[in-house]
Parts: sequence; C-alpha cells; structure tokens
Amino acid sequence: MTDTPPPAPLPGANGSEGADPRAGHFAPPGGSSGAPGYGSPTPAAATPAPSYGVPAAVPVPAYGAPGPYAPAIGVLPTVPGVLPTVPGVLATAAAVLAWAYVGLRAITALSAWAGLGTWTEAAEQGLSYTEAGWVAYDGVALLLVPLVVASYVVGVLWLYRSRVFAETWAPAARQERGRVWVWLGWVVPVVSLWFPYQVVRDVRRATVNGLLREGLGLWWACWLLAVFLDRIGSRLLGGVLGTDPLDVGAVAAFPVVETIAAAVTAVGGYLWVAFIREITAAQRARVAAPAA
Repeated sequence: MTDTPPPAPLPGANGSEGADPRAGHFAPPGGSSGAPGYGSPTPAAATPAPSYGVPAAVPVPAYGAPGPYAPAIGVLPTVPGVLPTVPGVLATAAAVLAWAYVGLRAITALSAWAGLGTWTEAAEQGLSYTEAGWVAYDGVALLLVPLVVASYVVGVLWLYRSRVFAETWAPAARQERGRVWVWLGWVVPVVSLWFPYQVVRDVRRATVNGLLREGLGLWWACWLLAVFLDRIGSRLLGGVLGTDPLDVGAVAAFPVVETIAAAVTAVGGYLWVAFIREITAAQRARVAAPAA
C-alpha cells in the first residue's frame, strides 16, 4: 500500500520570513476580496425609496430644453368643461348704468336749450364760453364725467367676464382680438373705431346659439355717431377748453346737436342693454343645461 505524501506547507508558515498575512484565512473565489472580477458586471446601486412625506425627485430638463411655461399675464385659468360663474350682477349693473347715461344725456340736451339765451348774449358781446357765466348745462355736464367712467369700468368688466365664459363654452369659436383689447379697444385711438365692435360680436356669437338679435351694426353706428356729435358740440362752444369767442350761429346750432346726440345715445343704449340681456340669458342656459 502506497503512503500518500503530506500536503506541502503554505508559504510563510511556521513563522518564516515573508509570511503572507492572508495565510490561514478564507480567500474568496477569483482571488479578490469582494471586488468583481475582470469582465464581470458591476451591480447597480439600489435607489432608496423616498420616506413617507418626502417628495420624490423631479427630473430636471436637459440643458437647453425649455421648462414648463407659466400662465400668461391676464389669462384666467379655466378648467376644461367647467363653465365660469355667470356675471349676472355685473350685467345688471352695466344695464342700469347704461340707462342712467341715456337719461342724463336727455337732461343735458334739455339744459342746452335752457342755456341758449345766455350763450347768445355772450356771443353778441364777443365773450367765450368760460366767460358767459354758469348755467344749468354746466352742472349736468359735470355729472356725465363720473357716470361715463363708472359705465366704462362696469360695462367692460362684464364684457371681459363674458369673454372668458365664451372661450370656455366654445373654445373653437374665433375671437378676433386678444383679451387685452376688451379693455383697451375703447380708448386707444384709431383702433377704437372697430375693435370694440369685433369684441362684442365674437363674444355674442360664441355664447348665443341660433338666431341672433338684429341691430349689432346699428348699435355700433349709434356709438360712433354720438362720439362724432360730441366732438362737433365742443367746437360749437369754443373748443375743448371753451376759450374761443362764441359765434351766434354756432351757439344756435349747439342745442340741436345735443338733441340729436341724445336721441342717438338712446337708440344705442337700448340696443346695448338688449345685448347684455341676450348674452346673460344664454350664459344661464349653458350653466343650467347639464343639470336639466
């Protein structure tokens, strides 16, 4: 029977010099201490899940890529399919102010006839409007200033809210002008001759279905004619400042111009209130339709 030779001692055993410090310890396969071998894939580090209440990381856009855009200034956020509140209070206030303006214009025309004698005497003496003395017309004309401002603010605010309603109800309907022109279209020179008409027309078309009430063109013609007559009236009484000498013929024509302007304003005011009621009724019908 052949004896099996004993295993050779490990290098550095028995306290010999150059002892390997790893002698007697387990060596992992491949001869490394936990590092992957050459060509072996490196395991990916596990991404810890965020703790409760800690928001997850939001991916950052690549360099040069546009981020999310903020909403434009003046644009009211709307939820698709959810109609805004009907501006019924504003509609009522706008209609009341419109009728108040019509009534005050009628009183202005009557007071112009009452002041005709005073202005005629001043014209014969070569005086200006400011030198002719105070008449009832002056007091009534002063009341028109705050009434015009209030009518503009309330009326245009109602129109703006109605524009938002129309865009939500019929987003595919064309709006010729941007929202900013709902406010500026009435006061910016030149474009004020047709921008407000387009704004009202588009809001009305997008809101009211079926047969539209006639008279939109007549309403706008009355508005432009009233503005034109006001310019003529100011010239007849000595210009905007009233410092030019009065003319007898011009003074005699002034009450006539004021009367025509009051009549035109009455027709335009009636149509404007009719459009307010028409659009408001259509808005309420849209809101009530899902519940019906």
